[in-house]
Amino acid sequence: MKKFFLATILVLVGVVLAQGVQALTVSPPKFELDANPGSVIKQTIKVFNETSDSYLYYPSLQDFIARGEAGEPGFVEESEYGLSKWIKIDTSPLPLSPKERKEIQFAIEVPENAEPGGHYAAVLFSTQPPEAITGATAIAIAGKVGSLVLLKVGGEVIESGKLLEFATKNKKSFYSHLPVEFYARFENLGNVHLKPQGQIKIEGVLDVTSTPTTLMVNE
Repeated sequence: MKKFFLATILVLVGVVLAQGVQALTVSPPKFELDANPGSVIKQTIKVFNETSDSYLYYPSLQDFIARGEAGEPGFVEESEYGLSKWIKIDTSPLPLSPKERKEIQFAIEVPENAEPGGHYAAVLFSTQPPEAITGATAIAIAGKVGSLVLLKVGGEVIESGKLLEFATKNKKSFYSHLPVEFYARFENLGNVHLKPQGQIKIEGVLDVTSTPTTLMVNE
C-alpha cells in the first residue's frame, strides 16, 4: 500500500524537477490521467529551447515515489511493474536549435493485469545520455527536467485518508498580534494519490456575532 503525506507532494516534486537543463522548458509539468486495464492513452509533451545555442537532449523514463512528509521525490530503479515500463516514447537524442519548439508524442499501454490504484513515473530530458548517469542522486547532478505522470488505474481503487493533526505552526495557544500560521498533517490510507482541500473558519470567542474568517487549505 502506498502512503503519501501532505497533498503538497505534487507541487514540491514538480519544483525539484523544474530546475532547468540548459534553460529547457517542458510542458505540461504534470499529467494526471485515468485509465482502465488494457487501455492505451496517447499524450504530447512540448519542449522549448530558451537559449541562443543548440543542444542535444536525451529523453528517459524513471519511476518515482514520495519520501517523507515534505513530499521530496524518490526516484527508484525501474521494475517490471513500474509505470515507466508502460510508457512508449522515442528515446533517440533530441536536437533543438536556438529558440526551437518541438512536440514529443508518447503512449501509455496499460497491461490487462495492471494493479488498480496510483502509478507514478516521470518523462525526463537531460543533456547527458542515460548510460552516463545512474542512480537517484544523478537527477540533481546531471540536471534533468521533465513532466510527471500520475496514472490512476481503475478497479478496486481505495480513496481514504484522515487528518492526523491540526495546530498553529509553533504550537502556541495565545497570540497578541498577527500573523498566525497554521498547519495540517494528512495521511493517505488508500492506494492512489489524494489532494485534500478544504476551509478553516476562525470565529471570535468573545464576539460570536462577528463574521468568521475563512482560510483555504491546500488551495
